[in-house]
Amino acid sequence: MALTKRIQIFHRSRLFRECVAAALVEQGSVEVLDPIPSGSDHAQHIDRQRPDLVLIDLELPDRLAVALTQHTLKPGGTTKVIVLSSSGAQETLFECMAAGAHGCVMEASSVADLQAAIEKVLAGEMYYSPGLVEMVFHRLAETGRPVPWRQRVEAAGLTPRELEIVHYIAQNLSNKQIAKRLSISLHTVKNHVHNIVEKLHVTNRFEAVEYARRQQWLKRT
Repeated sequence: MALTKRIQIFHRSRLFRECVAAALVEQGSVEVLDPIPSGSDHAQHIDRQRPDLVLIDLELPDRLAVALTQHTLKPGGTTKVIVLSSSGAQETLFECMAAGAHGCVMEASSVADLQAAIEKVLAGEMYYSPGLVEMVFHRLAETGRPVPWRQRVEAAGLTPRELEIVHYIAQNLSNKQIAKRLSISLHTVKNHVHNIVEKLHVTNRFEAVEYARRQQWLKRT
């Protein structure tokens, strides 16, 4: 029997927390930890409870989402982080991804989408709502702000689009599914995969994913 995974939800809305908690518990082997008492130190609570995964609302006040993500993903930690985003929190999303967040789910997504994200992240993969990866990498290109994994990717010669495709391969999407997700041709996807394999000096798409994981492009270790 699979071990029950412990999840902590940090969200400004009590109704949201309770609805999501009820839905996740109903789906299967997860335990949603009790909300943090008012006035408590969120970081200390994470250290004390040591959840397997935390869901963090990007619109928490006082830049708390960024602080919690950075604290949770400090060296030596094992807790995973998924951030919950609305369309108005792009800057905070950018900072949380730079800190190493394992995934992002848009709040307009379904419970099934959130469940899929949790399963993938707990399995060591990354998950981003459709279209989100492209938006973030466009933003990276516009700002030129350095982040550690971006520097390593650039050293390998991968473009933002190629790394985006590596993320989708890591989610077990086929070339056809990736083409549909990105609204590009299947031929274009195949060319990107070929270029990725050549640049990373591996023999196939799956070795490319493993290489990316070792380089910490796909998850924080």
